[in-house]
Amino acid sequence: MSRFTGSNNNGYCQDSEISWVHWDNLPASAEALREFTRHIIRLRAEQPLLRREN
Repeated sequence: MSRFTGSNNNGYCQDSEISWVHWDNLPASAEALREFTRHIIRLRAEQPLLRREN
C-alpha cells in the first residue's frame, strides 16, 4: 500500500494534493509550461471539434 496514494499507485487519478499542480510555487523557468497550458485551454474553448457536447 502506497503511503502517498492510499493503495492506488496511479497518482494521476487522484483528486487531492498528490496530483495538484501548485502553479504559484513553480520556478520562473516554468513560464513556458504556463503559456502552453493557457494556449491549450484557449484552443479547446475556440474549437468546437475539441469539445464534447454531451
